[in-house]
Amino acid sequence: MSSAVSVERPPSQRSSRPRGRPSSGSRPDASRRKTGAQLNVPVAEASRNTTTTEFNDEDPEAIRRRFRDIDDRRYREWNNYQIAQRSDDQGGAPEVVFIDISIGDAAPARVVIELFNDAPITAANFRMLLTGEKGFDANTGIKLDYIDTQAWRIQPGFGVHLGELSPGVSMSADGGFFDDENFCHRHAGRGTVSMTNRGPHTNGSRFFIAFDKTPALDFRQVVFGRIIEGMSVLDAIEAIQTTRNGTPKTPVTISFCGVLSGPPPQRSIRDDTDVPVAKSNTLAASLNVGSPPLGNTVAEIDVTEPPSS
Repeated sequence: MSSAVSVERPPSQRSSRPRGRPSSGSRPDASRRKTGAQLNVPVAEASRNTTTTEFNDEDPEAIRRRFRDIDDRRYREWNNYQIAQRSDDQGGAPEVVFIDISIGDAAPARVVIELFNDAPITAANFRMLLTGEKGFDANTGIKLDYIDTQAWRIQPGFGVHLGELSPGVSMSADGGFFDDENFCHRHAGRGTVSMTNRGPHTNGSRFFIAFDKTPALDFRQVVFGRIIEGMSVLDAIEAIQTTRNGTPKTPVTISFCGVLSGPPPQRSIRDDTDVPVAKSNTLAASLNVGSPPLGNTVAEIDVTEPPSS
């Protein structure tokens, strides 16, 4: 994989706030807050207690404890699924993963995704970012994990864009880009999952879930999965009000994520893990993404807006 990292500025309205729980100023008015039941989406029982990955000003051991807890929860999710599916023959079956999504202050609701066997490289990258097993990126100190990341663009009738590991930052589980694997699958309908990129062979962490058929993305974005449970969560996301450029007015957060089938999830934090104590939205000045040189934070970087989908 390339060592480059995709650092892109969305339109000016996008928040440069560190990943984690929405700030109090960004929360919707309490009188308009909705519960999971009001949104008519299934509540993910295992994710009622959202664990944030915002670790500013914490000591390394506190960070290790936090992620050990997340790792334990991820293993329990995988193990419970194995017990439930024990009687089924899963030989050669596609892997199944999940993301639990919180809309504003609503309880998390689960989306279950089937990963396609014929896109193994792309699916493996997605899986590693769901388990966080690669730890922290050495150059930026960013946790290579989808937990607590937010949707950054919603286009009704088209799709929702997720997967920035920190505002404006897209990188693979190995910290760079990877090539377009193949275009075996098309954007054939609602719930299709594909990578978001800046052009050929610039896949990182950003991904896209379609609200409808999106043939304009065929042969441009690698399709690697589809939603098999939780389509009502997609309905709720599509109904969210946005700014003119698609930034959601209500935060859409991946509050928890992991795998349900395939090998057990590997731990993201070990006793010898080097934990960087740094603000999660701060990039190292030496981060190499090409010219011009980077500033100190995502908000200071002069970068190109992602191509309109």
